[in-house]
Amino acid sequence: MDAVLAARSSLFLSIAVVFAVSMAAAWAWDFTVDDALISVRYAHNWVHGRGWAFNPGAPPSDGVTPLPWPVVLAPFARFWSGFALLAAAKWIGFAAVLVAVGAVARVRARHGAPVLAVTGLLLPFPLVAWAVSGMETGVATLLVTLAACAEQSLLTTALAAGLAATFRPELLPWAVILGSARAARSDQAPLLRVAAPVLAAGPWALVALVRLVTFGRASPLATLAKPSDATHGALYLAGASLACGTPLLLASSWRKQAAPVACAALVHLAVVVAVGGDWMPYARLLVPILPSLALVPDYAAWRSRLVLGLAALSALAVGWRAAPAGIHVGHDRERLAAALMALPLPSPVAALDVGFVAVAVGDGAVIDLGGLTDAELAALPGGQTSKRVDLGMLEARGARALVSWGETGSRVVEQRLLQDARFHQKLVGRMVGRLGGREVWVYVTRTP
Repeated sequence: MDAVLAARSSLFLSIAVVFAVSMAAAWAWDFTVDDALISVRYAHNWVHGRGWAFNPGAPPSDGVTPLPWPVVLAPFARFWSGFALLAAAKWIGFAAVLVAVGAVARVRARHGAPVLAVTGLLLPFPLVAWAVSGMETGVATLLVTLAACAEQSLLTTALAAGLAATFRPELLPWAVILGSARAARSDQAPLLRVAAPVLAAGPWALVALVRLVTFGRASPLATLAKPSDATHGALYLAGASLACGTPLLLASSWRKQAAPVACAALVHLAVVVAVGGDWMPYARLLVPILPSLALVPDYAAWRSRLVLGLAALSALAVGWRAAPAGIHVGHDRERLAAALMALPLPSPVAALDVGFVAVAVGDGAVIDLGGLTDAELAALPGGQTSKRVDLGMLEARGARALVSWGETGSRVVEQRLLQDARFHQKLVGRMVGRLGGREVWVYVTRTP
């Protein structure tokens, strides 16, 4: 009888959590980031024989940090491109996160966790937003969660954790710590306990080797294009923890079985600080570990209940304030791409936000001013939005157009180009729309 009740409780909790996350994701469905369209373009070019490159026919370039992600998208890229392929990517991430939260609910139900508590922990806006972003985050979240939930299977823990680190490279320490901690507490075969940390690091090492052989660098190009520091990382972690709420659960009373998950999570937070955080919104680097943190608290302890309340209030307050700015981004980018196609936009075209611009130019070339897809520009001094690109560089690359936020540019690299007197002798501009309240201008080479 107890087994039947436990099964019913597990099923009820899983259904409640999946339903709640589905409703939240439907509300946030239009959230995306420009980088999602970069992965889409790589997948489409690769499948159609145009090389692993951002611009069709260009030399191979390392413009996608989660190297396996375009491979996941490849079957869909045979039929779709642009925003249609982005929609498929959204569904993949959404389905992955639903499986993840359902798995956590199932584990927590076995330990008698309250329905409202677990449901609330799995609803922070960053989790649902990144689930439907079209990025790899949903798949990484599923793999992290499967590794964390596999409390009795050391092999599943190690392999799932290792695969998660191929999608998000900064998860490598998390994967190794989780595999090592589970191995230290396991009574499984000695050989498997020794191999677990190696299995957790192996997939990451294989991807790094592929990068080294193919692109000449073991680390993703984004680490060069987007330099950061620990100060920014510390500020990022503070804001992200408040936005998500669940990282605060590491201050609760831990379940004994969940200690490896909690220790690995603490290491991941330190890694996020060390790598300098991220420049994308809504705590992206923390999202993959969020569902697994719901495994940590011992809800019977008063300290856990107190921390749970604080975490829920923090996530709700920050989400209420920050969410509205992001839930229409996808529609805005699609509308801008349509406006650029209507011009039509000549190529090569230079831009910082190259994803939606690439959709607009189709098979035309795009010059990535931030260097995310261009190793030569990535190596220039400055951050992603302040690379020292001058007009001469654009002329050497044959640029015929520039897409800018604002008539005079709102980012340093745009401002530098638009302040060059020769620029306005060669190109003429017009406003084509708005993105997040900012005007988007396009400058096109003057006709003779």
